[in-house]
Order: sequence, then structure tokens, then C-alpha cells
Amino acid sequence: MSKYPTEQLPNGDVIERYNDNAFRILYNINKVVNMGSPVICNHCGVVYDIQQVKSIHRFTDCDVFVTPCCKRRADTRTYKEFPDYSIVLEQKV
Repeated sequence: MSKYPTEQLPNGDVIERYNDNAFRILYNINKVVNMGSPVICNHCGVVYDIQQVKSIHRFTDCDVFVTPCCKRRADTRTYKEFPDYSIVLEQKV
């Protein structure tokens, strides 16, 4: 997760607010509400459903797939220094 606070605007946009009163739109909640596991691509910033991608290779610690947004090879290792995606909504159990 980011060190900057996030907030949801009335139109559904979720933004990340910075110290100098600037902000960045992360995603729109209306687009991700029907996704099973929405993630943000850390290469291009597009939101996609990780459950809908097709694995092209499987290792013991991760799966390799092609991102639907920027067509890059990515994997499911979130412990890398620069992971290929960030989870949008954490599942509360």
C-alpha cells in the first residue's frame, strides 16, 4: 500500500492525495465493483481482473501471464522490489 492517503470522490474516482495538495486518480470504483480480484498494473496504471488472465507458465512460487493492458510478461510474485501489479481492494475475512 502507498504511504499517501486515498479517498473516494462522489463520481467514484479513488484518488491518492499528496502533501502539496496534488492528487492522482488511481481507479474508478464503479469499474472494479464487478471484478473478482481487481489489480492495478504497475507498468501502465490500468485496472484489470487478475482472475481473468491466462497463465502461460507455472513455477513453484508464481504464475507467469501476459497483462491484458500493456501486453507485458508479468508474474504473481508480490514480494519483488517492483511487483508487476498492486491489489486494488483487500479482501476482509
